[in-house]
Amino acid sequence: MSRIKHEPRASFAFIGSCRAGSSWFFEILREHPQVVLPQNKGTLFFSNLYDMGVAWYEGFYPTRLDGRIAGEVCERYLSSPEALARIRGYRPDMRLICCIRNPYERAVSAWRFFVRNGVGMPSIAAEGILHPDIFRNGYYATQLGVARELFPEHQLLVIVFDDLARRPEAVARQVYAFIGADPDFVPSSLRRRVNGNAVPRSRSLARLVHDVHMRSWGRSRWASTAVGMLKRIRPLRRLVVTALYRDESRSADWADFIPAFPEEVVARYEQEIRALEKMLRRDLSHWHAPAAGAAGTDPRTTRAGAS
Repeated sequence: MSRIKHEPRASFAFIGSCRAGSSWFFEILREHPQVVLPQNKGTLFFSNLYDMGVAWYEGFYPTRLDGRIAGEVCERYLSSPEALARIRGYRPDMRLICCIRNPYERAVSAWRFFVRNGVGMPSIAAEGILHPDIFRNGYYATQLGVARELFPEHQLLVIVFDDLARRPEAVARQVYAFIGADPDFVPSSLRRRVNGNAVPRSRSLARLVHDVHMRSWGRSRWASTAVGMLKRIRPLRRLVVTALYRDESRSADWADFIPAFPEEVVARYEQEIRALEKMLRRDLSHWHAPAAGAAGTDPRTTRAGAS
């Protein structure tokens, strides 16, 4: 008697990168009536919790999908070759969505995220020593190269963050069509600002809330689901955000932070951007560091000498 082959429930995943709109993608996807997501963003199954087993992962989805499309949003997968390989092992025809952002701007946003939650270092260079991924997560050409070796190109949707900022309606339609959902659906969160920059009113309190949030569910699917449901109570979210953070006027120009980037990171980013331009056949010249040029000149040396 032949064994019935299990059909994986999830058929798509937003895989990254970090600080490139993942919360926005989570919101617009879970609003769609034809889409099913875990209640909380980021199961971390394919990156951190693979030992929990497929049954644990699929417990995030209803047993009967009734024609709906299941998937998840976890921005940690793009930068992990192991996670990408595991996704392929789970479902070779998985559709993958990623959003890439100017790597310098993304790194600054990541550093500000740590500052916002009371765990940030005083400079982006110091943050990179403590959390090397703050820079590594911007090696997009390398990461996409791994993804393209594992999955055919038609299964990978690469969105540039600039397009998301300018034309969210077009990006939402593109994402819905890519996963097989009705592209004409218009989510209420289409233009809602998610995860804006702020600074903590109390560094210690923000750190405590951040630690509880990051460690509250761990391997507990029930706790993760409960946290996700609490996050959906918008008045409660607004109350927490207002109590913990305050807006502060800071430079929005990532180029102002270039002198603080380590020399080796600047060189690697310039290399990655050039490779990405060829890979995507797209002009990303506005991503290059000022005065870096095609030859990869260190912009900090140029700027210092021009004073």
